[in-house]
Amino acid sequence: MKRISILGLLLFSVFSLSAQDDEPAGKLQEANRAMNQRNYREAELIYRELLSQNPEDMTLKQFLCHALMNQKKYNDADSMLRRMVEKDSNNIGNYWYLGLSQEKQRKDSMAIYWFKYYIQKSKDFTSNNVKVWLYVGGSYRRLMHDTGITATQYEDMVYHYQKYLKLNPGDPYMAQIQDFLEAVNTRKPKGNERLKWDEKS
Repeated sequence: MKRISILGLLLFSVFSLSAQDDEPAGKLQEANRAMNQRNYREAELIYRELLSQNPEDMTLKQFLCHALMNQKKYNDADSMLRRMVEKDSNNIGNYWYLGLSQEKQRKDSMAIYWFKYYIQKSKDFTSNNVKVWLYVGGSYRRLMHDTGITATQYEDMVYHYQKYLKLNPGDPYMAQIQDFLEAVNTRKPKGNERLKWDEKS
């Protein structure tokens, strides 16, 4: 009887430890589900809870920043990201999220800067986020709509779109991107001209 009790106690202890080990993973899934459902405040609270248990987890900090910027809490997200860069300048994810934050704020020149810095710091685009090339092209495209782009910026926009299509040929919007590149092909600015085109006229 005593052996059974001890065995039961051991099994209970192992089960309890396993449940504790699984809890953060379950919480992370819950936060990711909230992000996918656009419940950004809920996701923020879960990420903060997880960070209270593991305050040095850089990935969790990046996820939290993403939840913050999706609530337009840009100052909080950007301040945290800058501190993260100061602490670890080799973590390329920080530059990706800095670019995302600037893009969401429609600060397209800064978005281009950070996305290109992410590309510069990355070496293997089979495992990293190839969409960064699309985001650079998209930021230039919005600049073209708003303030216009120079010949150099035009070339850079086209280059990043083409690079993205090469890296991700299965993109479901490939035809639309190619249509845009064909439409803009004859509009390259010359000399000191700027191309300002809303794609309607």
